Amino acid sequence: MRVFSLNDLFQVSPRGGPDSVGRQPNGAYHALGHKYVLPQTRAYDSVGLGLHFSQVSVDRTTGTPSLLVSEFRRKGGASPRGEDKAPRLVRWPLNPGTGAIAQQRDSGQFAMKGEWRIQGAVGIGGAYHFSLSNGDARGSLTSWKRGRPRPEPRELTKAPEDLSHHGSEKALWSLGEAAGNRYVYSVAVPPIPPRRA
Repeated sequence: MRVFSLNDLFQVSPRGGPDSVGRQPNGAYHALGHKYVLPQTRAYDSVGLGLHFSQVSVDRTTGTPSLLVSEFRRKGGASPRGEDKAPRLVRWPLNPGTGAIAQQRDSGQFAMKGEWRIQGAVGIGGAYHFSLSNGDARGSLTSWKRGRPRPEPRELTKAPEDLSHHGSEKALWSLGEAAGNRYVYSVAVPPIPPRRA
Protein backbone atom coordinates (compact mmCIF):
# COMPACT_ATOMS: atom_id res chain seq x y z
CA MET A 1 0.00 0.00 0.00
CA ARG A 2 1.41 3.36 -1.02
CA VAL A 3 0.77 6.45 1.15
CA PHE A 4 0.74 10.06 0.00
CA SER A 5 0.12 13.24 2.01
CA LEU A 6 -1.48 16.28 0.41
CA ASN A 7 0.61 18.33 2.86
CA ASP A 8 3.61 17.39 0.69
CA LEU A 9 2.11 18.51 -2.65
CA PHE A 10 4.35 21.07 -4.30
CA GLN A 11 4.45 23.00 -7.52
CA VAL A 12 7.25 22.53 -10.05
CA SER A 13 8.09 24.17 -13.36
CA PRO A 14 5.93 22.65 -16.14
CA ARG A 15 8.43 23.80 -18.77
CA GLY A 16 10.66 20.76 -18.55
CA GLY A 17 8.84 18.63 -21.09
CA PRO A 18 8.19 14.88 -21.17
CA ASP A 19 11.84 13.86 -20.58
CA SER A 20 12.84 16.26 -17.81
CA VAL A 21 12.55 15.15 -14.18
CA GLY A 22 14.13 16.20 -10.88
CA ARG A 23 16.38 19.13 -10.01
CA GLN A 24 17.81 20.91 -13.03
CA PRO A 25 21.20 22.74 -13.34
CA ASN A 26 19.37 26.09 -13.01
CA GLY A 27 17.85 24.98 -9.64
CA ALA A 28 14.33 24.46 -11.01
CA TYR A 29 12.47 21.21 -10.50
CA HIS A 30 10.72 19.42 -13.37
CA ALA A 31 8.23 16.55 -13.36
CA LEU A 32 7.89 15.28 -16.94
CA GLY A 33 5.99 18.43 -17.94
CA HIS A 34 3.53 18.26 -15.01
CA LYS A 35 2.83 21.27 -12.83
CA TYR A 36 2.62 19.47 -9.45
CA VAL A 37 4.38 16.61 -7.65
CA LEU A 38 2.97 14.48 -4.83
CA PRO A 39 5.80 12.36 -3.40
CA GLN A 40 5.14 9.05 -1.71
CA THR A 41 5.64 9.35 2.07
CA ARG A 42 5.27 5.71 3.20
CA ALA A 43 4.70 2.19 1.93
CA TYR A 44 3.33 -0.88 3.68
CA ASP A 45 2.96 -4.46 2.57
CA SER A 46 1.24 -7.50 3.97
CA VAL A 47 4.15 -9.92 3.97
CA GLY A 48 3.18 -12.96 5.99
CA LEU A 49 -0.54 -12.20 5.94
CA GLY A 50 -1.17 -13.08 2.30
CA LEU A 51 -3.65 -10.21 2.34
CA HIS A 52 -4.94 -8.94 -1.01
CA PHE A 53 -5.90 -5.29 -0.50
CA SER A 54 -9.13 -4.29 -2.20
CA GLN A 55 -9.91 -1.09 -0.34
CA VAL A 56 -8.84 0.97 2.65
CA SER A 57 -10.74 3.29 4.98
CA VAL A 58 -10.02 5.09 8.24
CA ASP A 59 -12.16 4.49 11.33
CA ARG A 60 -12.03 7.59 13.55
CA THR A 61 -14.93 6.48 15.77
CA THR A 62 -12.85 4.29 18.09
CA GLY A 63 -10.49 5.48 20.86
CA THR A 64 -7.51 5.35 18.49
CA PRO A 65 -8.00 5.94 14.75
CA SER A 66 -7.40 2.81 12.71
CA LEU A 67 -6.96 1.72 9.14
CA LEU A 68 -9.39 -0.91 7.80
CA VAL A 69 -8.40 -3.05 4.82
CA SER A 70 -10.70 -5.60 3.22
CA GLU A 71 -10.32 -8.20 0.50
CA PHE A 72 -12.47 -8.75 -2.58
CA ARG A 73 -13.17 -12.43 -3.21
CA ARG A 74 -15.79 -14.35 -5.19
CA LYS A 75 -17.49 -17.36 -3.64
CA GLY A 76 -16.27 -20.53 -5.33
CA GLY A 77 -13.98 -18.57 -7.66
CA ALA A 78 -11.07 -20.65 -8.87
CA SER A 79 -8.02 -18.44 -8.72
CA PRO A 80 -4.44 -18.53 -7.48
CA ARG A 81 -5.50 -16.12 -4.71
CA GLY A 82 -7.69 -18.80 -3.14
CA GLU A 83 -10.94 -16.96 -3.74
CA ASP A 84 -12.97 -19.80 -2.31
CA LYS A 85 -11.76 -18.70 1.15
CA ALA A 86 -13.80 -16.12 3.03
CA PRO A 87 -12.51 -12.56 2.53
CA ARG A 88 -10.88 -10.85 5.49
CA LEU A 89 -11.15 -7.47 7.15
CA VAL A 90 -7.99 -6.31 8.93
CA ARG A 91 -7.55 -3.37 11.31
CA TRP A 92 -4.29 -1.53 12.10
CA PRO A 93 -4.16 1.25 14.73
CA LEU A 94 -2.81 4.59 13.51
CA ASN A 95 -0.57 7.03 15.34
CA PRO A 96 -2.88 10.03 15.94
CA GLY A 97 0.03 12.48 15.60
CA THR A 98 1.51 11.23 12.34
CA GLY A 99 -1.23 9.13 10.73
CA ALA A 100 1.30 6.32 10.27
CA ILE A 101 0.49 2.73 11.18
CA ALA A 102 1.34 2.54 14.89
CA GLN A 103 2.37 -1.12 14.87
CA GLN A 104 3.28 -3.46 12.08
CA ARG A 105 1.17 -6.36 13.36
CA ASP A 106 -2.55 -6.13 12.73
CA SER A 107 -4.68 -5.73 15.83
CA GLY A 108 -7.64 -7.64 14.53
CA GLN A 109 -8.41 -9.90 11.62
CA PHE A 110 -11.89 -11.15 10.84
CA ALA A 111 -12.94 -13.74 8.25
CA MET A 112 -16.06 -12.23 6.68
CA LYS A 113 -18.14 -15.36 6.08
CA GLY A 114 -21.01 -14.64 3.74
CA GLU A 115 -19.65 -11.24 2.68
CA TRP A 116 -18.45 -12.05 -0.83
CA ARG A 117 -17.47 -9.36 -3.37
CA ILE A 118 -16.67 -6.68 -0.79
CA GLN A 119 -15.92 -3.41 -2.59
CA GLY A 120 -15.92 -1.02 0.38
CA ALA A 121 -15.85 -1.27 4.16
CA VAL A 122 -16.09 1.27 6.99
CA GLY A 123 -16.19 0.95 10.75
CA ILE A 124 -18.47 3.17 12.84
CA GLY A 125 -18.58 2.73 16.61
CA GLY A 126 -17.82 -1.00 16.50
CA ALA A 127 -20.23 -1.72 13.61
CA TYR A 128 -19.03 -2.57 10.11
CA HIS A 129 -20.74 -1.61 6.86
CA PHE A 130 -19.88 -3.18 3.50
CA SER A 131 -20.71 -2.36 -0.11
CA LEU A 132 -21.01 -5.58 -2.12
CA SER A 133 -21.00 -5.83 -5.90
CA ASN A 134 -23.24 -8.24 -7.80
CA GLY A 135 -22.02 -8.46 -11.40
CA ASP A 136 -24.35 -6.57 -13.75
CA ALA A 137 -27.10 -6.34 -11.11
CA ARG A 138 -27.40 -3.72 -8.39
CA GLY A 139 -25.08 -4.05 -5.42
CA SER A 140 -26.00 -4.02 -1.76
CA LEU A 141 -25.06 -2.45 1.57
CA THR A 142 -24.81 -4.89 4.45
CA SER A 143 -23.91 -4.27 8.09
CA TRP A 144 -22.57 -6.29 10.99
CA LYS A 145 -21.79 -5.79 14.68
CA ARG A 146 -20.55 -8.56 16.95
CA GLY A 147 -23.33 -10.05 19.05
CA ARG A 148 -26.15 -8.25 17.21
CA PRO A 149 -28.66 -9.40 14.60
CA ARG A 150 -27.96 -8.10 11.11
CA PRO A 151 -30.21 -5.48 9.55
CA GLU A 152 -31.69 -6.24 6.12
CA PRO A 153 -29.30 -5.44 3.24
CA ARG A 154 -30.00 -2.22 1.33
CA GLU A 155 -29.84 -1.86 -2.42
CA LEU A 156 -27.08 0.26 -3.98
CA THR A 157 -26.23 1.21 -7.57
CA LYS A 158 -24.67 -1.24 -10.01
CA ALA A 159 -20.96 -1.83 -9.34
CA PRO A 160 -20.70 0.02 -6.01
CA GLU A 161 -17.19 0.80 -4.87
CA ASP A 162 -15.50 2.08 -1.70
CA LEU A 163 -17.36 3.53 1.26
CA SER A 164 -16.54 6.64 3.25
CA HIS A 165 -17.99 8.08 6.44
CA HIS A 166 -17.65 11.55 7.91
CA GLY A 167 -18.23 11.66 11.66
CA SER A 168 -20.56 14.66 11.65
CA GLU A 169 -22.91 13.08 9.11
CA LYS A 170 -25.13 10.06 9.54
CA ALA A 171 -24.43 8.99 5.99
CA LEU A 172 -22.15 6.67 4.06
CA TRP A 173 -20.73 7.88 0.77
CA SER A 174 -20.04 5.60 -2.19
CA LEU A 175 -19.75 5.68 -5.95
CA GLY A 176 -20.72 3.46 -8.86
CA GLU A 177 -18.07 2.34 -11.35
CA ALA A 178 -20.28 0.88 -14.10
CA ALA A 179 -20.10 2.68 -17.47
CA GLY A 180 -23.02 5.11 -17.71
CA ASN A 181 -23.67 4.68 -13.97
CA ARG A 182 -20.80 6.59 -12.38
CA TYR A 183 -22.45 8.49 -9.58
CA VAL A 184 -21.22 9.69 -6.19
CA TYR A 185 -24.03 9.29 -3.69
CA SER A 186 -24.83 8.96 0.00
CA VAL A 187 -27.08 6.58 1.91
CA ALA A 188 -28.15 6.72 5.54
CA VAL A 189 -26.06 4.68 7.98
CA PRO A 190 -28.16 1.58 8.67
CA PRO A 191 -29.23 1.26 12.31
CA ILE A 192 -27.94 -1.87 14.02
CA PRO A 193 -30.71 -3.83 15.80
CA PRO A 194 -30.37 -4.23 19.58
CA ARG A 195 -29.15 -7.46 21.16
CA ARG A 196 -31.70 -10.22 21.34
CA ALA A 197 -33.00 -10.88 24.84
